[in-house]
Amino acid sequence: MRMCVLVVCAMLCACVATVGAEDNMADLGFRLGYQEFREGDGSIMGGAYLRLPWKSVVMGECTIMYHTHEEGGVDYELIPIQLSAMVFVLRRDLAFSPYLLAGIGGYITRQVEDDDSESEFDLGWHLGFGLDFRLSDRVFVEGDVRYIWLDVDFEGETAADALSDFNNLIGSVGIGFRL
Repeated sequence: MRMCVLVVCAMLCACVATVGAEDNMADLGFRLGYQEFREGDGSIMGGAYLRLPWKSVVMGECTIMYHTHEEGGVDYELIPIQLSAMVFVLRRDLAFSPYLLAGIGGYITRQVEDDDSESEFDLGWHLGFGLDFRLSDRVFVEGDVRYIWLDVDFEGETAADALSDFNNLIGSVGIGFRL
């Protein structure tokens, strides 16, 4: 708990320290997304993100999404927590600002059936691209697509072969606010 408080305080201090030039502003936003799985049906999920600037075209992003549904008497929950490095192809202050992203994520899945629950935690990598569309100096809409690889095992195969077998895909749209 103490570590969470320290992380939140550090993020708030970073946000306050970066207020100034538009390129140095942090972003806070909310997303609605759809996750497509390699096996089974996809799911609609919602969440939030915080972007902290590093350089004028490079940002770090933390995204947390959530989904729950019931299927055959079993409750399922999915919580992807992703840390990404984002590189804006042009500049952030344009009307249309495309970006590329890459990062790591923790993926928590939980199923509850008759007072018995089972949780699983996986680490995975993701690559993606997206676009910010500026509505005003402080408000923008954004959308991105992320390919996610879980449990990548390079034993007996090349990195390209392991990464070509992606586990799922997340597409999302959202609204963001420059702090």
